[in-house]
Amino acid sequence: LAPVYRIPEIEFRKISTEKTPQGIALLLKRPQTNGRLPKVPLRNMIYLEEINDPGNLGTIIRSALWFGVDTLLLSPGSTDPFQPKVVRASAGFIAQMNIFEAVDGTALEELKAHNDLEIVATVVGDGKSLKETHLAKDKPFVLTFGSEAHGLSQTIQRICDRRITIARPGQGESLNLGVSVALCLYALHTQ
Repeated sequence: LAPVYRIPEIEFRKISTEKTPQGIALLLKRPQTNGRLPKVPLRNMIYLEEINDPGNLGTIIRSALWFGVDTLLLSPGSTDPFQPKVVRASAGFIAQMNIFEAVDGTALEELKAHNDLEIVATVVGDGKSLKETHLAKDKPFVLTFGSEAHGLSQTIQRICDRRITIARPGQGESLNLGVSVALCLYALHTQ
């Protein structure tokens, strides 16, 4: 069991990065996962390429865990998954997520070559609709997402086995990334 300390509110404000802190802080050793890949047995995973918004990353962690996905692969150039804003946005669920950082296209290809899994690209406009997408129940998948600004790179798309798209009956260039991940996981979970 970890030691628990109580400090006066004025002292707590000095160690918190929040304007109105909730009064709880946790100090943990950061896991070292750079460049490592998950070992078997594999389950469903999410790959995020160059994700910059810490709020989105925290939201993605919460949504992924809700739908039973507990492994997250982050590309080089992605935001620090252990920074305070990500941890807050994850509502503390980050502790339940297996996070592997600095996973590039080569590492993703290696993961695919040594495991029986399907890698799925999420793209705007020219993929198969989520309604028509059916993934094998007995084969794990890696669902890949790019940043809102740039989308998924051609390098990662070439590694993928198929492309899927969220239908857009209305307007807009793109959806919020956290919303996109939740919609895709919901659609694939309910098939």
